[in-house]
Amino acid sequence: IHFYKRGALVCPHHQAQVQMLPWTQKSSKLSSVVAKAQATAKNNILSAVSEAVSEVQYQYRNSDTAIPSNDITARLCTSLEAVFVHGLKETFLGRLSSRLSGHEAMVASPKMPEPSFWTFALVFSHKQVISQVDSLSQVSSEVGRARAWLRLAFNDGLLVSYLTAMVCDNVSLAVHYEKFAFLRDPDKRDLCLSYLTGISVYTFNLSINVSTLNRWQPRPLVLAGCWRQTTTEVDIGADVAADLVEEVLPAPEFVRTLAEPIRDGG
Repeated sequence: IHFYKRGALVCPHHQAQVQMLPWTQKSSKLSSVVAKAQATAKNNILSAVSEAVSEVQYQYRNSDTAIPSNDITARLCTSLEAVFVHGLKETFLGRLSSRLSGHEAMVASPKMPEPSFWTFALVFSHKQVISQVDSLSQVSSEVGRARAWLRLAFNDGLLVSYLTAMVCDNVSLAVHYEKFAFLRDPDKRDLCLSYLTGISVYTFNLSINVSTLNRWQPRPLVLAGCWRQTTTEVDIGADVAADLVEEVLPAPEFVRTLAEPIRDGG
């Protein structure tokens, strides 16, 4: 005969539920915090796109010439880079030790992450576009190819068409992006497309064959919520300044310019 204290006979399933309750509550609280952070990031990205588009429309309202690389177009590209980076799955995040759901771990990461949406862009790009990006002599990284592709999409007037095709391809979106990603949020992406349609009448002539594209500047990663740096105000200016140096200053014979490929000396 076995004697048990009152309350000792507990259904094993119920006991497991009781034991897991604290973790369940903790997990639910964490999920709520992460969801709020992602919603904030998406709102910030959409605001950045809206502001950048408005700035282009205002500054070039009376212009019929191609818009070059400058601080205005840098802000536009930065906002779109954040659109493509937000919610990328871990496979495409480069040097990033944890998923976006591990927000604190990501923010504390000692190395800047190197997310690349180049693989995603390849799905929707024509062979000629892919060949053009691959042939850029100054672009040598996945990050660089992704960023060059975005600028080329502006130059070719195809960005809205690309995005329209992308948001209709749920399979490719699911392969490359988490459920919370900006591009998988119907409301956010539709608003983004409507903003970009407002500058589809403009012609762009953005620099694409520049070595500064090979590495991220902090701003788009901060905007996408996967990096935190206190001094992000100068990154856009630094990017533009580097582009201008490569394109404007006379180069020695052993340095490639935009109009001349690299040739071995002697």
